Amino acid sequence: MTTVWQGLVLGSLYALVAVGYNIVLLSASIVNFAYAFILAAATYVAHVLTVEVGMPWPVAVLLGALTLALLSAAIELFALRRLIAQHRHLTALIVTIGISQVIEGTIIVVYGDQPKAVETVLSGNTIELLGGLVRPNDLLIMALVVLVAIGLHLMTSRTMIGLGALASAEDSDAATARGINAQGIGMAAFALSGAIAGGLGLFVAGNTYADPNLGHSLAVLGIVAVVIGGAGNQLGGLIGGIVTGLIGAVAARYLGAEYSQVMIFVLLLVILLIKPSGFFGAPAQRAV
Repeated sequence: MTTVWQGLVLGSLYALVAVGYNIVLLSASIVNFAYAFILAAATYVAHVLTVEVGMPWPVAVLLGALTLALLSAAIELFALRRLIAQHRHLTALIVTIGISQVIEGTIIVVYGDQPKAVETVLSGNTIELLGGLVRPNDLLIMALVVLVAIGLHLMTSRTMIGLGALASAEDSDAATARGINAQGIGMAAFALSGAIAGGLGLFVAGNTYADPNLGHSLAVLGIVAVVIGGAGNQLGGLIGGIVTGLIGAVAARYLGAEYSQVMIFVLLLVILLIKPSGFFGAPAQRAV
């Protein structure tokens, strides 16, 4: 059962990245590859605020959310807005890859290549639960990711803002012609994804530390989670992340650590062959 808990914890991190990808994908029709690196930056913000400055964790969560929301909005405004407006989505993806390298390089230049410790909000001691060992802080991050994914799913499917974002993603020109502020929704989506990363960065760092390699560890497997669950579906991203984490943990436990990612990508290929749109992939056309 301990292996299952480990898989669920890893899966919640992959799901968190998948949720961030889907927020932007649902409003701007691009994959913000830099999101995993923004999450890595959020762990360093958490380290600075709680360890170096000594702020209480609730204040650090709020300031982290604000800081990363502003960073993400700036990325949309100065680096991506024109490309999105011109429907140059592949170019925009390449730009986000470049931004991810800038973020990672900045982290290494400022803080070095060694992980930085961040205090956990809850006890760091393991407890026995359902026959396995798990840390309370890991249970907390799992619960938070589930709540975020469910909340975003409801917002996307049942609110005018969410439906407006879907309309903008489908055809931003048509959405603008009908009075929807497509550019405003796009910036809001980037800011929201950044706020989620910044707010949860403290809890993530309690599991992973503030690590400059975190972005690389999560970026690709976050995309795997999106593809498995179905691009544009927040609950699908959640389930895809959990499945990815469980497969990786079980493979590492019984086959060896070197087979962890191998088995994940074998699963991905099988799903793409059987159901290319993923478990919960949206239909090709939607009425919004």
